[in-house]
Amino acid sequence: MPSIRAQQLIDWIVQHLGKPDLMGVEIGVNPGATSRDLLKRFPKLHLLMVDPWKSGYGGGDRMSKQPQEWHDQARNEALKATEFASDRRSVFETTWAEAAMFVESIDFSFIDGNHSYEAVRLDSTLVWERLVPGGLMMGHDYNRPSVKRAVMEFAESLAEQRSNETGKVEGIAVLTGEHATWMIIKPQDTDPKSDRSLWRKE
Repeated sequence: MPSIRAQQLIDWIVQHLGKPDLMGVEIGVNPGATSRDLLKRFPKLHLLMVDPWKSGYGGGDRMSKQPQEWHDQARNEALKATEFASDRRSVFETTWAEAAMFVESIDFSFIDGNHSYEAVRLDSTLVWERLVPGGLMMGHDYNRPSVKRAVMEFAESLAEQRSNETGKVEGIAVLTGEHATWMIIKPQDTDPKSDRSLWRKE
């Protein structure tokens, strides 16, 4: 039985993507429960599992303050939980900023790594550049001020960019779901070249 959080992601994917062959990325895997649930539900999904599993990383939240032994155990649990789909997973024991260099295209993301404002903005930008038109950028912890601010500002920057390109005032909606999840759907008519000009927080 998927968790409430994973079920919300599953529902969004089924509703908005509607195709069997999928490429997705989970940023912030920890013990791998969400990765497991997604790989079980979508038998033709290839999932990129991105997590440094490193003490001190994560925007100062509770998990980032755990000792390295705790993170090592979480990594081992994630690998064990997804072993049934070992041929459909790619594990990146690093940050998304580093892993993204090896990724060209994804259908969806689940951003749940470093929860600092700067990290969420950067992760969102790097996801958006690789997200196919119609793809889903999903994330967690929308109830955290740093996450909500980053997501809202990112959506506003997207809307401003599209308005400048089309000459029309167009909004980009941030949809929210169960368990503090959030989602932005990439418009079908997005020009791939325009993604490269998105604001990045250095």
